[in-house]
Amino acid sequence: MFMKHAVAHPEFPALRAHLSPMKRARVRLATHRLQTLEAAVGKFLPQQSLHELTRMPDTRRRWLPLPLIFWAFLSMVLNPGTPCREAQRAVQAWWKRLGRVWRSTCTNAFCMARARLPLDWLRRLWWRMADGIAAAAPHLPGCQERRVLVVDGSIIQTPDTMAMQRLWPQPSSQKPGCGFPHILVVALFCLRSGALLRAVHGAVKSHEARLFALLRRFLKKGDLLVGDRGFWSFPNLAALQARGVDAIFRTRYAHRIDWRKGSRLGKGDRLITMRKSPSPSRVIGRRTWQALPGEITLRQVRARVERKGHRSKTLVITTTLLDPVAWPAERLLDLYLRRWRVELSFDDLKTTMKAETMRCQSPDMVRRELILHAIAYNLVRRIMLASAAATDAPLDRMSFKGTLDTLRQWQETVARQPAGALRQRALRDMLLLCGLDEVPDRPGRSQPRCLKKRPKPYQLLTSPRHLMKTAPSRRHKGKQKRSTAPVRLHKSWA
Repeated sequence: MFMKHAVAHPEFPALRAHLSPMKRARVRLATHRLQTLEAAVGKFLPQQSLHELTRMPDTRRRWLPLPLIFWAFLSMVLNPGTPCREAQRAVQAWWKRLGRVWRSTCTNAFCMARARLPLDWLRRLWWRMADGIAAAAPHLPGCQERRVLVVDGSIIQTPDTMAMQRLWPQPSSQKPGCGFPHILVVALFCLRSGALLRAVHGAVKSHEARLFALLRRFLKKGDLLVGDRGFWSFPNLAALQARGVDAIFRTRYAHRIDWRKGSRLGKGDRLITMRKSPSPSRVIGRRTWQALPGEITLRQVRARVERKGHRSKTLVITTTLLDPVAWPAERLLDLYLRRWRVELSFDDLKTTMKAETMRCQSPDMVRRELILHAIAYNLVRRIMLASAAATDAPLDRMSFKGTLDTLRQWQETVARQPAGALRQRALRDMLLLCGLDEVPDRPGRSQPRCLKKRPKPYQLLTSPRHLMKTAPSRRHKGKQKRSTAPVRLHKSWA
């Protein structure tokens, strides 16, 4: 009898009669449709990864299953500013609809459940989704059906905790106790679809080129990479050429170029030879540096960019595309000017989705939050791609903010429809609405980064908070009384 119970219920066989009702309830919770977001847009995510989450080994059935936590966490990212308490209330309301009651107001259980999300699984989901978007996006005209990527870096802040300061210290220009940890993120975007393909992060003191060395292994033979002058260097150009990847970078130290050297291909178009420096590079390892060739042949293109309402400027571009017939100088210049779209992609992430400042309090949860923001961003890009295919709308003119707003407001309407033709019709209406929301074409428009609304006259934090002496009047904003107490750093700065 004991062996029979042990086989039928391996967990606590002696308490089988008491635990069986709870197990049946947990099975019912795990198999029920978990979130309205899943019912509305679950088809846009890789189904293979979603099945992996439900069938992961060494995970027992819980009252807060991993699929439920994933969709709740993703809903928090898609609705910026949502606290953990509101997400837990949504889970409690879902429990009530299933006839269960959870009256706890403490969010510890929900936060601990978020920490159980496997980091490797989240990364695989992000990569599969990003590769699918890049493969489904139409090719750029004149690029010979090659995948065009763009690389750039940006800064993200985290809460000021001891663990964060240890991993990602704040810039040295900020006083101790008055700043926030900074994460330098170097990301790889698809230039056509805008999908975030890969990204690496490190401390702000790390150079973008050093982090880019970790991204080179994700590039495929035949890719075309576009970047600014921060990635222009002999190690990067030689390593990319060895991998079969062509690059279009803006030239650093353009004012030092002697245009009388090299072979002339046309006006402002020459072939040059770039030689390796005798001293090893600090960006790549010594073995990689020794494996690079002694010199490489590159092409430099100089062109003048003139736009109405803007001051004209001269651009010098370095590329590994040496054929002037297959790759005219005008096409290279146009590809580099499209690099500006990566700034808009970062703006969609950091401003629209409020990813400029992370909110989790531990480094492991910050890593999960970063990946969830990448998944949510790619989900919106996937919906934009589906809407462009259904409505023949230009993908470059579609509004990211409009698509995100439409998704937030239509997810419940799509999920409430019975599965079948009605839900597909509601989904088509949502995609049609996203396709009709186009951004006006405003060439040469300038948007200065200036604020019209005056801030409140509060003082600036110029010393650690426990040493700060505020003025009694707001008229003396920015002024600080000198403290006579000895300077004592916070325990996190000991």
